[in-house]
Amino acid sequence: MSTGLSTPDSHIDNFQGRYGDTITDRVAGARVRHCSSGTTRSLLALALGASLCVATLSSGCAASREGMAQLMTEVRALNKALLARLQGLEKTGLQVVENGDRISIVVPDVFFDFGSARLSEDARSAISQAANLLRDKKYEAYQITIEGHTDSKGSAKFNSRLSRDRADAVEKELLFSSVRDERILAVLGLGETQPVASNVNSDGTDNPEGRARNRRVEIVLTDPRLGAN
Repeated sequence: MSTGLSTPDSHIDNFQGRYGDTITDRVAGARVRHCSSGTTRSLLALALGASLCVATLSSGCAASREGMAQLMTEVRALNKALLARLQGLEKTGLQVVENGDRISIVVPDVFFDFGSARLSEDARSAISQAANLLRDKKYEAYQITIEGHTDSKGSAKFNSRLSRDRADAVEKELLFSSVRDERILAVLGLGETQPVASNVNSDGTDNPEGRARNRRVEIVLTDPRLGAN
């Protein structure tokens, strides 16, 4: 971790700076949460991309490169193993997407009745299989955020409500399949605000394939050592 700023010995209630991560070559926003005069340790929250790492630092020095490197190595190794296991779910119709430190199990639109939050029997079976894997002791510490998404057809209010209802339906199925409630950090209805494809073609005509990709629910998995940013 490289920075031109140092942590002084005097008390700091709140400090905002820009820190460069020499491991990933990314710039990270950072804030010292607490640093008391006369102590040798302080708490620093480092926002790294889509992840939040919390490190305990010695006063006046930067975060341990070795410690951060070891943490990221461990997280990525576990993510890789989990991703390999999850890819077996694709035969059920679920999709698996890796995006940085996030792994998403995507429940596609075809698993819901048209314009509804009602899951098909095939969807319930597929989500149950995903839940069985998530209960594996190797991965049971992973935290879960459920995000509902729609295309841009219809009003923003309707899409927001439908996306939340569909996310709620997926949460209910996970809980029914014995995924622990405390693992689910949030259930969100994001409507049409986060498309993964264009809803229209470059000439302005409708893009049904793109809209179909946008209508989805994502079960987002994060290692507990890396909270959501």
